[in-house]
Amino acid sequence: GYYLLNRSTHELFPENENGWQVEATYRLLPDLFILANTSYALNDFSGSRFEFSENMLETTFTLSNSMSGKAFYNQSKDELRGELKRRTGGVNFEWQLTDQNSLSIDVQHQFVDRGFDNLVIEELDNTFASLTFAASPRYSISVVAQRSTDTAETDDSATPNIAETDPKYWMSLSGAYQLDMNHELNFFYGVRRGGLACTSGTCYEVLPFEGFELRWTARL
Repeated sequence: GYYLLNRSTHELFPENENGWQVEATYRLLPDLFILANTSYALNDFSGSRFEFSENMLETTFTLSNSMSGKAFYNQSKDELRGELKRRTGGVNFEWQLTDQNSLSIDVQHQFVDRGFDNLVIEELDNTFASLTFAASPRYSISVVAQRSTDTAETDDSATPNIAETDPKYWMSLSGAYQLDMNHELNFFYGVRRGGLACTSGTCYEVLPFEGFELRWTARL
């Protein structure tokens, strides 16, 4: 998935926004698939104009019978969010160890120039990395590490006279176990970063969390 991109999803304002989007795909080689996407939008609020633009390039490839991968690069800006320039890249590798067991590695990094009226007031970066082992269809387990220099995360509101700038880290261990067709157990242990999360076009706010969480999902 695009964890870092999904945290900064563009918000559509139908009454005030005009724009376009173009997407193209091409199979360069039997084992190399390329997707390119470009979009542009202009928001007009009471005479103030805010631009949004995004350019995305993604490649999906197969290296062997047991190994495949995906890489992407995204460059965008969203003046309404105060993001004058955003560059995000990532790579994912998946190894099919057996017919049912797989191992995947996902690494993503992001640079953001934040400001208004072309004046940059903050340069920050975000990193996301995960390692997942899955034994389909029974269970999966993941280790996730994140890092950010965003002052919205690093600055402690309890010390208003001091601006903390040291990077902040989040580490967690999570997993899922399919008990049967109708019941699934999910657990989380560690520190969860809060913020926007989007899945299949649906976005929701995730609250920060630290500790142990156990969920049982039953489908009746």
